[in-house]
Amino acid sequence: VLQIFEDCKTALRIQKKILLKTGAEQTMIVGIFRPVIYIKEDFHKDELKYVFMHELCHEKHKDVLFSLVAAVLMTIFWFNPVVWLAFWVFRRDLEVYCDDRAIKALGSRREYARVLVKSAAVLFLSVLLFLAEIRR
Repeated sequence: VLQIFEDCKTALRIQKKILLKTGAEQTMIVGIFRPVIYIKEDFHKDELKYVFMHELCHEKHKDVLFSLVAAVLMTIFWFNPVVWLAFWVFRRDLEVYCDDRAIKALGSRREYARVLVKSAAVLFLSVLLFLAEIRR
């Protein structure tokens, strides 16, 4: 797992130390100065390169910092619907860009899409279970 992670960092020319932790509900990168990538444990070894490449792309382009700035601006201008729309478009575009970079780096749209659907399905099931629990 660590070798796959280091190979992805090398491919994106990232030299910064990035921690890797397992056991998260959803895969994500957090932290501006000391980034940490949290991954779910249900990924197969062959799927990890897609996950790592996507999350490392966020680090390479400082998406966590820009997302924080965007959230602060949205908090200040919460009353403006254009700001809400801009925030939503900004976040969507960050994800699409990292998806595109990961596909270009790894070359397999079909496999990347399969990993993405698997990840989304787990999140969707978690939300459904949460909502079912609330209704009790």
